[in-house]
Amino acid sequence: MDVLVVGKNSPDSEWLEERIRGWGYRPFRAPGAAAAAALADRRCFDLVVLDLGLENGNSFSLIHRFNRAWPAVRIIGLADVDSRQLELKARSWGVIHYMVKPLDEAELLTVMRHLARRINTEKPKKGDPA
Repeated sequence: MDVLVVGKNSPDSEWLEERIRGWGYRPFRAPGAAAAAALADRRCFDLVVLDLGLENGNSFSLIHRFNRAWPAVRIIGLADVDSRQLELKARSWGVIHYMVKPLDEAELLTVMRHLARRINTEKPKKGDPA
């Protein structure tokens, strides 16, 4: 599973990248909205782990861009504060799981394993009509 990690904080993004790689997935790190958009133009991702606090509200423009480019993409939104209003907004834009920092590593792993199983069962098998 290819995972795009989009964050504003390098140590947090590095930590996420290390964990995701250690769990057997392929992480790609983008340090901000511009880098994420550039990566998104070059390849498709199964999952995006997105900091919802990117500069100038760019997180939500990225969500829109990702959903338009890859209709089946799953997005996990990360927030600095526990805000029901932000969670509802993120979910209305297509975020399927909302997590508050500091992240619970066990919860993230559980969510990622669940999503990987769903993604693997939804992908067409070799020889199946697309």
